[in-house]
Amino acid sequence: MIKTQYKQHYLPYDIFSAEERLTPSKLKSLKFLIAELLRDKICTQDLTKTALAAQLGTSRSALKRLLDPQNTSITLQTLAKALELIGKKIHFFIQN
Repeated sequence: MIKTQYKQHYLPYDIFSAEERLTPSKLKSLKFLIAELLRDKICTQDLTKTALAAQLGTSRSALKRLLDPQNTSITLQTLAKALELIGKKIHFFIQN
């Protein structure tokens, strides 16, 4: 369960389980969570999508893709900026 200011978000399974493989369904769950956290930021700070896009240093259309939980085609740079803006960090590990 992920809590944001207004809602509790229930992911369909534990995306951080012992299974290391990041499946497409896990990616969609992560994307959904990030989109919800950004929507909460828009609501709590009374931001427009244009203002949020400016804070991210991206276009409004890129923000629209970021807010769409079904659209997983975003760049790592945009993802990292969005997470930083909501006070989160992303870590990637490459293992053999």
